[in-house]
Amino acid sequence: MNKLNVLISYATIKDFPLDYLRSISNDVNILFDSGAFTAYTQGKQISLEEYLEFIRSIDFPHNGYFTLDVIGNYHATWKNFKYLIDKGVKPIPIFTRGDRLERLNVYYTYSDLVALGGLRSSADNPFGYIKHVMDNGVKGRKVHWLGNAKQYLMNHYKPFSVDVSTWYEARRFGRLKIWNGRIFLLQNRRDFLKNRTPTILKMIDKFGFNSYLLWQEKSWRGTRSLCHQISIVSWLRYMEDVKKLLGTQIYLVVSHKSDLDFLINVANKYYLKGGKDE
Repeated sequence: MNKLNVLISYATIKDFPLDYLRSISNDVNILFDSGAFTAYTQGKQISLEEYLEFIRSIDFPHNGYFTLDVIGNYHATWKNFKYLIDKGVKPIPIFTRGDRLERLNVYYTYSDLVALGGLRSSADNPFGYIKHVMDNGVKGRKVHWLGNAKQYLMNHYKPFSVDVSTWYEARRFGRLKIWNGRIFLLQNRRDFLKNRTPTILKMIDKFGFNSYLLWQEKSWRGTRSLCHQISIVSWLRYMEDVKKLLGTQIYLVVSHKSDLDFLINVANKYYLKGGKDE
């Protein structure tokens, strides 16, 4: 891996000046989301005209931008997509829950990559919908899963790309996440101090960190904690392994410029420049 994959939402774009994005665009693969889900959860709406204006302002390398979908309304999502197409831009379409699979085929006539939204189903069958669409609609074509990166599903379907926000977990909950090449090992501070093993300590040291600093409580707290940094490197290693094994690109969802700055700094210091330790 020689570039970071990040997804930035239009709902938080005010925190990312265009000059800043332009300055990092040759070193970071940026994928833009419309922010419809974020706006929906906050009871807000995103102006289609303003989103179009933003799309037209992107004058630097990027990996694309999704259409402005409407949560729970596939008719409006299709209408927005057609409007943007008619205005001369080329958004990545989003197939919305409730729409017919025939529409999915129509979307693929406009783009070789289509995103799937609203992928969680009922509690007793949480991934029934995604399995239905993948098996009966996508059928091996390029697809992006919005907000879903379930490992066993990726292993089976091998989507072209996915996005995740769970890389923030270490910062939010003080939960250390270590990728061992097969699975993520999860530990909070109490578990680490009680059940630490030479294997885990060796892995952390191999990442380029001093594992003994984790005895300090401060190493588990805060936006720049050691716990968070180790977990970032774990995610980067996981992303590279998934890309090699499945061909799937994972995008890390970033909501603030400060978070992206920190992510870039950690990646440059502990991962991108040095590569993997063999």
